[in-house]
Order: sequence, then C-alpha cells, then structure tokens
Amino acid sequence: PRAPPSATASYLPQAPHLPELVWFVADARHAGDAAVAAVRREFAAVAARASTTAVATASLDDLRAVMPYDINELAFRYGLKCFSTAVKPWVFRLLFARGHARCLYFDPDIQFYADLDELVLRLHRVAILVTPHVTRPNPDDGKWQTDLQLARTGVYNFGFLGLSRAHEPVLDHFLAWWAARLRFEGHVDLEKGLHYDQQWGAFVASFYPPDAYHVLRDPRYNVAYWNLHYRGREIRVRPSDGAATYKGAPLIFVHFSGVATDAWDPDASLSPHQTRFRLGDFPNLAPLFRDYARATAGAARHRAACRYGLAAFDNGAPVPYWLRGLPGSLVAAGRARARGPPAP
Repeated sequence: PRAPPSATASYLPQAPHLPELVWFVADARHAGDAAVAAVRREFAAVAARASTTAVATASLDDLRAVMPYDINELAFRYGLKCFSTAVKPWVFRLLFARGHARCLYFDPDIQFYADLDELVLRLHRVAILVTPHVTRPNPDDGKWQTDLQLARTGVYNFGFLGLSRAHEPVLDHFLAWWAARLRFEGHVDLEKGLHYDQQWGAFVASFYPPDAYHVLRDPRYNVAYWNLHYRGREIRVRPSDGAATYKGAPLIFVHFSGVATDAWDPDASLSPHQTRFRLGDFPNLAPLFRDYARATAGAARHRAACRYGLAAFDNGAPVPYWLRGLPGSLVAAGRARARGPPAP
C-alpha cells in the first residue's frame, strides 16, 4: 500500500455506519517478511481502535477461491501497479461472495473528511456508482492535463468505485465483463486506449439502464489535481476545528494522486502527473496537503523496505518488461483476427 494502515485510522471516526473495512495485505508466502510484519502490526493497531467498524484483512491467496484461473497468470503478465488494478473485479467478487450487499473501493492515496452515508444510500438503489474526473473543461493553456488526455485515461476515475447488489444482473455482468477485459487488456498504453482498469468504465452509461448506475457529479467527492482548476479555490479549512468545506458544505474526500508524502514544498509540482499547478498555488489547501504528508510519512519507509516478490522468476532472474506484456498482446492479436474484418 502507498499509505500505511495508521493513515486509515483517520477515516474510522468518519464512518460510524460502515459495517466493515477490508485492507488487502501481502499473501501468505510473505509470512516472516519484516516489512510485511510491520504493516500487519500497524493494521492490528488500527483494528484495536475501531469501535463501530469491523476491520478485516484479505490477501491475494483469498482471491483464488473466486477466480477461474491461476492468479499468477496476472502476476506474470503485469507489473505491480497494473496487477493491483487487474485484480479489482475479483476483489469485489470475493467481498460479495462473503455476503456483502454493497462495497466501496478507494485508492490508498485518498483522505476522508466527512461520512460516506450518501454513497451508501445511493448504493441501495443503483448497482454502479462512479465519479467523473471533471465536470468542466480543462483550461486550453498548453499544460497537462488536457481534456484529450483525460479521455484517454478514462472518463471516470476508478480510484473510487461503488458497487452493489441493487441490480444483481447488472452487477454480475459488469464484474464478468470487466474482469475479462483486464485479464489481457489492463496495461498502460494510451495510444491504444489502455490505462489500467479505469478506461473501461466509459461503457457503463451505454451498457446499462439509467436506473442501474449513477454518475456522482457532486464536487465534494474525489477532489484531485485533475479538477482543481475549478474546485480548488472553493475549499476552505476552518481554523477553529480543522473542518474542511466546499462552498460551506462538508468536503467528503480528496484524492492525493501523486502528491509527495515526504515533505511540504510549496514550489514543488502538485503532482508529477500534471504541469498546471504547484503545491503553493492553493494556499487554502496547504493544511490538507500538510496533514496528508504527516499521515502518510511512513509510506516511503514501507516502499523502501518492501520488495515486490512477483518481479522475478523462481531462480531470482528479473522478469523483463517486454516479456510481461507479450502473452497478452499475442492473445489479443489472435482474438482480433478471429473477429473478422474491421467495421467500415
């Protein structure tokens, strides 16, 4: 994880109605690894402080029970980040198989500032809940990101995704279809229209009836560098109690994608994924950035200590990047040829 479990503790007081929080950790083969053991200890401390939420762990080994093929196939095909996103449909399958009716997924670089009750209520009525990257165009200033770049990475940001059994056939179809796409087409290749798992979300609005999904356009959700050009100046942090608001209403969560966690530098780029803003361009957001940096200060330590155990063959030889993608590209090419001539 990019953020240590201790950062998760800040979320629990904001979630009095959340029945369970599941944190995915390294699988059983890493038992005894010092860094993994440290993460597990921190997570146990978080669980001990949870008063109203059941805190559970799950692992890659648990996914084997719901996957029809060996998970090592995905581990070989993808690097760490693509592998982590390619298993997401199966993580949802696992949680629904455990009896959950509604599930919310969040990237580990998201910080919460208010409760998520509205999300849970909406999932009583719809099967799929998504947030768009932007609801207004990007400035035409020659800087990143542009509308075209966001279209290539995905209309919706899958750093957050809510799914439920409210429309069971829709849920089952979406998870099966999404998992099938990510088995071979979960790479990052923007020229080919591939960007992890999230660009496939663009089909939600055309695949399913309007009452089965909801696009959450509320600007208080999923604030990030890609929408700060119109949301950033509207956020305030009250000095009296530290409450974060958007135009006076509670801010729900911020997605700190790419924001450095080691130190606060107002002259640094807000995120390496964009060129439009520096951290210091939003003085009103400085308390949020500083608090996030403090909360995730241990992330660099975990990254430095944790070795990605699926980056090499059993004999220790590293798996070349080009070899990882080769099986998927060959299969995709064969499937494309089998479909017949392209449409006119």
